[in-house]
Amino acid sequence: MIRYVCDVDVSEVDLLEALMWEWGATVVSTTPPDANPIQLSAFFVDESCPDPMYLSQCMADYLGRTLNLARSHIVDDGWQERWREEFQPLKVGPFWVVGEWDENRYPEPCLRVYPGQAFGTGQHETTALMLEHLATCPLDKKDVLDIGCGTGILSIAASKLGARSVLGIEIDPDCNENMQRHLQINDTMHVTLLIGTIDQVADSFDVILANITLNVLLEIWPWVKAHLRPGGYVLSSGLLISQKGDALRALSDLGAHTVELARKGEWLVLRSTWP
Repeated sequence: MIRYVCDVDVSEVDLLEALMWEWGATVVSTTPPDANPIQLSAFFVDESCPDPMYLSQCMADYLGRTLNLARSHIVDDGWQERWREEFQPLKVGPFWVVGEWDENRYPEPCLRVYPGQAFGTGQHETTALMLEHLATCPLDKKDVLDIGCGTGILSIAASKLGARSVLGIEIDPDCNENMQRHLQINDTMHVTLLIGTIDQVADSFDVILANITLNVLLEIWPWVKAHLRPGGYVLSSGLLISQKGDALRALSDLGAHTVELARKGEWLVLRSTWP
């Protein structure tokens, strides 16, 4: 396993955590939480670890400054077991999110997860925002697309809330084992999770979910508009509160009516419709 460590400003933590998840980190942590600067650590499995020069340049592009990024190789075959020991069931909106090994009975809707990326287990603020507000939107007998589905948790949640069909699509092939495992342990029906890009999707949908960073959202929103059925809506997260103005301008230019649904930490979720 490869560990990257850097000192970051408090104001940069949320953005860099989100980017590390996007770049394939299996674990992201910060210590100490009340200091400035904060030490940010990201762990990657060897075969999916980004090149340090590439990672440093990307971080500099986003922050406008260069960080001192330290890289080390660690022998750690027990991180999944520690994740399992430390993970506690949590209530997110109407959902109970619990470990697949937990033998206790929880009321539906219940989402079972196993050690993988915390970004896809409801622990990250943007995933929690999406889960909380899925339940406030009509999904019964709707066809749903989950763009950048990652572990598949949002796709599975949509199905449990009554969606007629759900298609989740993810560009990162390293997510495939994780997403298929989640389908199995949740005994989910009417959900298809695929590795690919939205260019391969020709259908239209009643509801589109997009929990991705702003730079990707800016690229896909025009496609979303073209593939959203009349009366449909899109939920967008992965957005920092500081990015709200840019997001609203882009959506307005596309003719969308957008409202902010909620905030959590430094993040927000938007709901957009087209007349």
